[in-house]
Amino acid sequence: DITSAMGGFSTANQLLNQAKLEYSGWHWQFKGLIQAYQTLHIINQTQNPALDQYQRLPDFIVNAYYPDISPHLDLYWNSEATNFSYQSSFTPNKPIGQRLHLRPGISFPIYKEGDYITPQIWLDATGYTVEHRQANQLNTANRVLPIFDIDSGLYFDRQFHLGKTEYTQTLEPRLFYLLVPYQNQDKLPNFDTVLLPFSFQQLFALNRFSGDDRLDNTNQISLGLTSRILNSTTAEPILTTDIGFIYYLEQPRVCLSAGCAIPNHHLSPIVADMTYYPTNRWSLTGSFAWDPNLRQTNNAGFTVNYLRNNNHIVSLGYVF
Repeated sequence: DITSAMGGFSTANQLLNQAKLEYSGWHWQFKGLIQAYQTLHIINQTQNPALDQYQRLPDFIVNAYYPDISPHLDLYWNSEATNFSYQSSFTPNKPIGQRLHLRPGISFPIYKEGDYITPQIWLDATGYTVEHRQANQLNTANRVLPIFDIDSGLYFDRQFHLGKTEYTQTLEPRLFYLLVPYQNQDKLPNFDTVLLPFSFQQLFALNRFSGDDRLDNTNQISLGLTSRILNSTTAEPILTTDIGFIYYLEQPRVCLSAGCAIPNHHLSPIVADMTYYPTNRWSLTGSFAWDPNLRQTNNAGFTVNYLRNNNHIVSLGYVF
C-alpha cells in the first residue's frame, strides 16, 4: 500500500524510503521503522531548493493508554527512541545521534451529557547523545518540563427541517488552557522540529512545534467554536464549520535556532475552516487564518475532493 508516499504537494522533491512494523493491543501500541528520503536536487531550482533530510535508523515508538484506572483517572505513556543519521554532499557534518523522548501523563476526565472537563498533567523528558555537534551545542543534553492543561467543552443541538428532510445542528464551544514553563533549549540539536502553518487543530495542541526537539513555553487560553449540520436519519455530515484563536497570557520565548526574533503579540491568528458535503461523493473544504497583529493573511487553502469508491479518489487543492 503506497498510499501517498509516491509524492504529495509538499514533498515533490523528497522520495520516501520506509519500512515499518506495527503492533496494537488493548492498551499498548508499538511501531518500529527505518526511514530515509531520497532528495531530488533540481539543477534550476534556485529558489527554495530541496534540503537533504535526516534518516531514522531506526525509530521505536511505544505508547500506552489505560482508561479508568480509578473513577475519573486515565493513565498515558508516550515514548520514542530514535537514531538520527545524515548523509549529504551539500551540508556535511550536521549533528547526528540518538534522542530519547518520554511523556507520561495522567488525566481526570469528567463527561456529562452536555459538557465535559478534562484536566491533564504531563512530564515531558528528552535526552540526547550527539556527534558532529555545532557551536554552543552539547555532546549529552536533556530537557525536563511539566505540562498542565485543562480541556473543556459544551454541546448543544437542535432539529430543523428543509423540505422533507430532518437535520440536526450542533453548537460546540470549547475552552482550552495550557501552561508550560520556560527553559532555554538553544544548546539542543534540531533533528525534526518545525513550526507549521497555523490551523484550528493547533488551538488545542500541547506544543506549537511539530517534533520533539523544542517544547515551547506558554501560558495561554484557546477558544474554539464548532458547528455541524447532520442528516438526522443517516447521521451523514452536511456542513462543518470551525473558528477560534489563542490569547497568550505569557509570550513564547523558545526558538528553533538561537537568537531568533520573537514577536511580542498576545493574540494568535484567527483561524476558520469549513467543509461542505453536497453529496456523499463530493466535499469542499476551505480554511483561512488571519493575523490581526500584522493585518494580513497567515495562510489559506481550498480543496475539492471526489470519492468515486474506495479505490478512486480525486483531489484538487490550492494552498497559500
